[in-house]
Amino acid sequence: MNLWQTATIILAAGAGGWLACDATKAGQQQRAQVALQTQMQTYATDTIKAQKSEAERVISAIVAQGAARAERAAEVKTIIREVQLAPVTTNCVDSPAVRVALAGLRKLAEASPDHPGPVPAP
Repeated sequence: MNLWQTATIILAAGAGGWLACDATKAGQQQRAQVALQTQMQTYATDTIKAQKSEAERVISAIVAQGAARAERAAEVKTIIREVQLAPVTTNCVDSPAVRVALAGLRKLAEASPDHPGPVPAP
């Protein structure tokens, strides 16, 4: 009990008890404020934990997408290298370079989750 509450109680004894009631109300208000602050701290802690968990989930998804993109980029580089290493001919569609490129692109398209179905061969 602090000095103010003690003084209020002492004065209440001589003032017919009405000041003691004020001290009780002040104590109740103080307990209510402490309870509210505790609830706010708990809410803030829970919110921070939830935001941290969501951030970790988003970061994991971004990392997974980055890995998938890197894998796809490696596949594309392999196709480009095969096209560049294929012999050059004057027959466009029947050339080995075009066949390798189309075969590689079909394989990539069929592996894509956005692709509706198999790509027809020429």
